[in-house]
Amino acid sequence: MISEYFPIDYDPHEGWVLSLMGAVQRSSNPILQQRWHASAQSALAELPLALVTKFEIMKVTIERLNTHIRELSDDFEARPEEVQRHITGIDGQPTAYRPFRRTLPFQIVADLDAWIFEFRSTYEILYAFVKEFSSRILDRKVNDERVLKAIIHEKGFDTTWIDFLNDERNYFVHQTAPWFVIEVTGGTPK
Repeated sequence: MISEYFPIDYDPHEGWVLSLMGAVQRSSNPILQQRWHASAQSALAELPLALVTKFEIMKVTIERLNTHIRELSDDFEARPEEVQRHITGIDGQPTAYRPFRRTLPFQIVADLDAWIFEFRSTYEILYAFVKEFSSRILDRKVNDERVLKAIIHEKGFDTTWIDFLNDERNYFVHQTAPWFVIEVTGGTPK
């Protein structure tokens, strides 16, 4: 019988999640082996793959955003007089600059919107993974997102972005759309 579907080979480049899971699988510790086998039908079976897939999606959203921002920068460089005319504006008030390719601003905000959404989604899947791994493999309950924040903070990373990102995502999803402006310093847009 011919199957109606066949899988696509995803080959993620993020190593730490799959390395961690591989170390548990290869462990000679009978307790870890028992916990590993017991978790086979749990969320822990899929979460590592979901997490590394999200890491790869994050890379794609960043690459797309950077590509479109470079295109806008190239547009500025190709039309410096036009840029300056909009910086000077009317009665000293800047006016809206229209890139050569009119859809470019929408592509940039779509990329930004995707990045905000995917970043927060990746964080939430990371929390789900930490919770499941801790519970099923380490036999420790993690039922509060603040534990993940504390781990990130303990590793020397700023964690203020976590709540900010959640608030911004909720704002853009439920109340408005993202827009962007160009900051001008010293007469040069950046």
